[in-house]
Amino acid sequence: MQVGLYVTCRETLRVAKELMNRIFPAELTYTFLPSHGAKAVADTISYMDFSKEDLQRSLLYSWIEFDGNMYLQQNSCGGIQQLMEVCRDISPDSIYGVCYNHWRNAENSLTISYAAETSRSYVSAQDYYRQYSRDFHIGKEDAFVEQMSVLEQLDTYNRDNLFNIGFCYLGCWLAPKGLGWIRNWKPESIEHSIGTYQRLAKGLTQCLDGTVCPEGIGMLRLWINRCECSIKHLHSIRELSRTAGSTRGSTAGHHVFTVTGRKAYA
Repeated sequence: MQVGLYVTCRETLRVAKELMNRIFPAELTYTFLPSHGAKAVADTISYMDFSKEDLQRSLLYSWIEFDGNMYLQQNSCGGIQQLMEVCRDISPDSIYGVCYNHWRNAENSLTISYAAETSRSYVSAQDYYRQYSRDFHIGKEDAFVEQMSVLEQLDTYNRDNLFNIGFCYLGCWLAPKGLGWIRNWKPESIEHSIGTYQRLAKGLTQCLDGTVCPEGIGMLRLWINRCECSIKHLHSIRELSRTAGSTRGSTAGHHVFTVTGRKAYA
C-alpha cells in the first residue's frame, strides 16, 4: 500500500511529508509528484528536506517531457541531473525509485536514454551529450553539446514563462471565453522563445556538416524539424494573443465557432 500526493505547492508538500511520517507506519511507502517540469521537481525535492529514510520509502515522479509544453521541443536532462544530485547527496547508495512522465519517444530519445544511464550510474548531462555525439558520429561535437545545453535552458525558460503554452488539453483553449487562456503569456517571452528555437535550428543544421552516420543525421534532422515546428506553434500563439488582446473584456460581437460540439469565441 502507498500514499501518493500530486501537489505542486512545495510549502504544502514539506508540511505534508512531516505529517505523513508522524501518522503512517514506517512500512508504508510514499509517492510524490511535486511539480511540473524536471528542474522544478528537483528544486521542490530539495526544499522538502528529505532524509535518507524518507528517500528509501518514496517513489518520486519527474518529467522527461512536460505535457503542458508538449507542442514545443524540450530537453529535461539538466533537471534530471539536478534531481540525481539531490538524491545522491541525501542517500548516496540508493533511493526507492524515480518514475518519469513523457508522451513521445523519438523527440525525447536523448533524454530517455540519459535518464536511464544516469539512474544506473551517475553521469552529468554535458558529459552525456558528448558521449551521445560520439556514439552517433555527429559532426562538430562541441557545437552539439552547446546546442543541447541551450535547449535545456530554453526548456526551463518555457516552463517558467510560457507555462502550458503547448498543452494538448482541449478545455484550456475553450475557456475562459474570448481566448482568455492565452492572455497570461507576455509577448516578449514568446519572442524570446521563437528567437532561441531559430538559433537552435541553425546550430543543429551546422552540426550536420561532417555527420555521416545515418542515425546521427536522422536525429539531427528530427530535432531541426521539431524546432521549426515549435516556431510555427509559437507564431500561431502570437497571432492568437493579438486577437485576444483586441477582444479583451467582452464576447459581444465575437465570431463563434464550434469545436467537437462545443462553442468557443474568437
